[in-house]
Amino acid sequence: MPGVAPGRIAPTAAKVKVTVGGIEVPEQDIYYAGASPTTPGLYQLNVRLPAGLPDGDQAVALQVAGESTPAGAYITVEQ
Repeated sequence: MPGVAPGRIAPTAAKVKVTVGGIEVPEQDIYYAGASPTTPGLYQLNVRLPAGLPDGDQAVALQVAGESTPAGAYITVEQ
């Protein structure tokens, strides 16, 4: 699979915006957003979590080309 620039979703050039716990992830910390290279039909998101996130379940939101994911996705943070 070809490389994808940070903040872009494969295979389009659509701009990707990610927030975790209400904190926007900087573009340089969005490493990959797109089709899984190993599992057809699955999409994956690889990001560096923002510093200062408190422990516990943190909401994850993704916006691509102005369209947002539905609410209800969480990641559990434990430091």
